[in-house]
Amino acid sequence: MSERYLEFLKSKIPQAESTGFEPTTPAHESLFPHQRDICEWACRGGRRAIFANFGLGKTRMHLQIAKWVTEKTGQRYLIVAPLGVRQEFTRSDGPKMGLEIEYVRTNEEAKASQARILITN
Repeated sequence: MSERYLEFLKSKIPQAESTGFEPTTPAHESLFPHQRDICEWACRGGRRAIFANFGLGKTRMHLQIAKWVTEKTGQRYLIVAPLGVRQEFTRSDGPKMGLEIEYVRTNEEAKASQARILITN
């Protein structure tokens, strides 16, 4: 294969745009280095997904990203998750990270909530 043709093919490889932002506060001290790196990568890149195995801290990473997004935008953040994991956010990891996460069932509950981070199913 010629060098010119190889360069042509390389130019056709799509590159993901960076549409995110730089976090302005440090990550929570309870996050492991790999979790901090993943959270920063997701926020800087924007439109990113985290496909981590069971037990690697997806809940804490999601909460860290939610915190940074609410700080950046001034908007509230809605997490949609299975009903069975809501307590991980609302009773376990959220409070351990100093975050108030409120479970809401309806639009009315969401509108009435004072929490910055909401979760529903």
